Amino acid sequence: MWFSRQRGEPRALMPRLIACAALLLIGCVPVVAAEAAPKRQPESAVCDPSADYFLGTEDYHSAIRSHLAVLTHDPNNALAHYHLGFAYGMVGQTGDEIREYQQAVALGLRVFDLFLNLGLARFESGDLIGATEALITSSALTSGPEPRFDLGLVYERRGMLREAESELLEALAIAPDRSEYLNMLAVIAAERGEIVRARSIWTSILSRDPQDESAAANLRLLETAYLATPKSVALRGAPVAEAALR
Repeated sequence: MWFSRQRGEPRALMPRLIACAALLLIGCVPVVAAEAAPKRQPESAVCDPSADYFLGTEDYHSAIRSHLAVLTHDPNNALAHYHLGFAYGMVGQTGDEIREYQQAVALGLRVFDLFLNLGLARFESGDLIGATEALITSSALTSGPEPRFDLGLVYERRGMLREAESELLEALAIAPDRSEYLNMLAVIAAERGEIVRARSIWTSILSRDPQDESAAANLRLLETAYLATPKSVALRGAPVAEAALR
């Protein structure tokens, strides 16, 4: 079973606005970046069929009650703690969510999606150090791209742009066609003042998908910012003529 952490939304990365994300010499330019990936559970692991039924039907309040009942009889059921944490997260109880994930870890459950979800919950709560630690562990437990992409987002939020780019490049090596990964790579390039590179990435996204709203919005913001720059002011990492961005 796969469950989206975006309440009621399909399993996709949703755009968000980050104020002052592209740190150009002319000032701050907002760009459209990506949200962290929705949280998810293992495909086949079931702690209790009746309790997990409510996860499948997205009746999370019933899922909470059912998993609490399971844990009353089997308090060391690590998977039930994990699923209970997931249900708590889906109703916005992030503190309870994190507590249950930590209990699952303490009981020995070690699967990549548990640490992925723990990292994303900590990210939501503002614990960037804890999010980093959990996502590093998640990355070590899977060859998939998601923990690496999310770790890149956390590093970006921490201002660690070189580390963020490294994680995004690893994610793209695994999933080269993910436009949300490319968009975030371009955001980081813009934040580093690498304007030509950022523009090239967003243009490439739009050449494949002209309807990509994030790339289109970012490209407009980038070009507007550049054209507003005094001709005597050079942008970091982009000593190019104005016509190059038209």
